[in-house]
Amino acid sequence: MPEKPKDLIDQIWDTYDKDHSGMLSKSEMQAFVKEYLHKAGEGDRLPEKQFNAMFAGLDVNHDDQISKAEMKAFVEKVKAAKIE
Repeated sequence: MPEKPKDLIDQIWDTYDKDHSGMLSKSEMQAFVKEYLHKAGEGDRLPEKQFNAMFAGLDVNHDDQISKAEMKAFVEKVKAAKIE
């Protein structure tokens, strides 16, 4: 995976933004999360309740889509948490 958040986000959008809307819908985001979990050795089963909670946490403006800015903020939080 790319080191820079922008590169990582661009890679996610290139792969999962199937309708090229510039946003990730719930189904596009779910496809990303399932594939990420599978690659991490966690299987590809993701309980709907858990996914919905995660999605709601990312969807800061509550428009039922994930923007690149929302994803960038999340990636930066994750990277900061790993450093501490």
